[in-house]
Amino acid sequence: MNKFNKIPIPICGVFLALVSLGNLLGETNITVKYLLGTTGVILVLSLFIQTLNDMEDFKNNLDSPILLGTFGTLSMGLMAFSTYFLNYNNNMALIIWLIGLIIHILIIIIFTKRYIIHGKLEDLTTSSFIVYIGIGIAAMTGFKFDQFNFINYGTFIFGLLSFIILFFIVSYRYIKLPIPDSTKPLLCIYTAPASIILVEYFRLNIPKSVNLIIFAYIIACILYLFAFINLIRCLKLPFYPSYAGFTFPFVISATATTLVNQYFINLGTKIYMLDILDNIEITIAICIVLYVLVRYLLYIFNIKIEIKKNKKIIKCLLLININ
Repeated sequence: MNKFNKIPIPICGVFLALVSLGNLLGETNITVKYLLGTTGVILVLSLFIQTLNDMEDFKNNLDSPILLGTFGTLSMGLMAFSTYFLNYNNNMALIIWLIGLIIHILIIIIFTKRYIIHGKLEDLTTSSFIVYIGIGIAAMTGFKFDQFNFINYGTFIFGLLSFIILFFIVSYRYIKLPIPDSTKPLLCIYTAPASIILVEYFRLNIPKSVNLIIFAYIIACILYLFAFINLIRCLKLPFYPSYAGFTFPFVISATATTLVNQYFINLGTKIYMLDILDNIEITIAICIVLYVLVRYLLYIFNIKIEIKKNKKIIKCLLLININ
């Protein structure tokens, strides 16, 4: 019998991706939504049980700026998962949302003290986007809780300002300092912040500016292209827990494209290129999330298979992008 590997903290990113993908696909297939959500919950519960059995190891892992930042995907995932209860138990949805929000605020406080006030430039990777811009998922998922609208607006402004500041600092760090292979998949997180902010903007109950939406979406598309190129390159690497960085960024980018497409349709302007792009991005998101999920399961259950530089998945993604 194979000995199991420990479940890595970055699996929280897969949890977030599965729940968010469920929300994206749920409008057309409710069964798929709950299947994806349930799978994500099983993953994070497994990590929770492991943590209870070895709390010291968990605490030691959170001494890493990358792992502490990545842990923010747990709180983001909880806020995203809260929406699964909106049609059944609004109080339960609110409780889960608040728990996720509180955990994320605590992560921001700890991360800021350790790595912003007392840290070094090398401590700031794209995982810091998760910490400071990731809280924006509160506005994406909490727009149904009218009594907390002030939090939704606050997280939107906080995330926007954080992105403007961190984008240049983190980019400077990557230009100046070497990037180990084990963390290269995290570069795909670059595509997430602009899309998170755009989705937040759509969720907030404020007048929308067409010019602002176009500007934000152009930035999101440029960062998506960068992330996609990085994805193709990184799939040639052996499996690392940082593969989780492939997942949610592409899901939230697809979500942003879907909302932009719907926005223009509602204005009476159907843009066929957006329709095509929407389908492509959703397909890529589904493929990469399921692929990373399988790779994680193979890793956890210590199943050895020969994957020759992931050539098949690379060809698949390239064909999707071309077609």
